[in-house]
Amino acid sequence: MTTKSLTSLAHQSVKRKPQVLAVDDNQDNLILIGCVLENLGYPYLSATCSQEALSVLQHYQPRLILLDIVLPDMDGLQLLHQIRADERNEQVITVAVTGLALGKDREQLLAAGFDDYLSKPYLLSDLEALICRHLNRSNSASNRLRRALKNPCESEFQK
Repeated sequence: MTTKSLTSLAHQSVKRKPQVLAVDDNQDNLILIGCVLENLGYPYLSATCSQEALSVLQHYQPRLILLDIVLPDMDGLQLLHQIRADERNEQVITVAVTGLALGKDREQLLAAGFDDYLSKPYLLSDLEALICRHLNRSNSASNRLRRALKNPCESEFQK
């Protein structure tokens, strides 16, 4: 790997980690998700209702939305449709995080347009794996840089 390649990767990796929006009307659930995201180093925002989430989306562009389905003002499916209707959210990954845990619920939520599904209650390790699976795609340049800097000679021979 050349010095120019390493410099290019360094500039790409300086970008901030992608932001996450957690939407849940239960404050304890938001605190738990926030702790996991902080532990993983991801910046996050939270909302306790659909209208608040839509307001956040007017000002911020999260890469991932963890969305409860049962919300007080508008359910998560209706909110998903509004999120998807805005072209600025075209690349946003949406995950249903819900107590609707039957197999048919999962199928219906994925068919409705969610990118993934996590049923409550969930293990923290499952939440971490889901977040990493979806956001590490965004950080592939950072991973390549780390590998290249760890052993630049080996990377040069792999070409």
